[in-house]
Amino acid sequence: MENWKPIEESNGLYLISDLGNVKSTYKDIILKTELNWGSYNRVKLYYNGKYHSKSIHRLVAEAFIPNPENKREVNHKNGVKNDNRANNLEWATASENISHSYKTLNRKTRKGRPIIYYDIEKMVDRVFSSTKDAALFFGTSEMKIYYRCNNTSGKHKNWRYA
Repeated sequence: MENWKPIEESNGLYLISDLGNVKSTYKDIILKTELNWGSYNRVKLYYNGKYHSKSIHRLVAEAFIPNPENKREVNHKNGVKNDNRANNLEWATASENISHSYKTLNRKTRKGRPIIYYDIEKMVDRVFSSTKDAALFFGTSEMKIYYRCNNTSGKHKNWRYA
């Protein structure tokens, strides 16, 4: 059986269920959710004269999971970002959340991933053992090296991961 609780900041206009559904008390309908950039379910709520985009997992945790240690993050125990059932969520610190992703979910680190830079003028490949090494060599940030290797703009064709 699905249990419902009011979303506190909405002044009783919306309810959240322990299964991750959001209901409008005004229209008595289940609201549609959308995925954000990180593949987490979000819902847009209208209250106090403006729209608010809220993460479903956070709404469920705030309503159904006690947080006596005031931890700031919500962890999905099974690693499935859109499984927002209360029994799949737990409060965690940032460190606990990251540790869970590596230990329990077998997330692989990208640390030390080799980078190849093709020097067009000298027509040679330069190989770096990591984004950090490449960034130090070129005097730039690791993030710039990362973006160039992922070629998000299409103009850095001489950068790639090995």
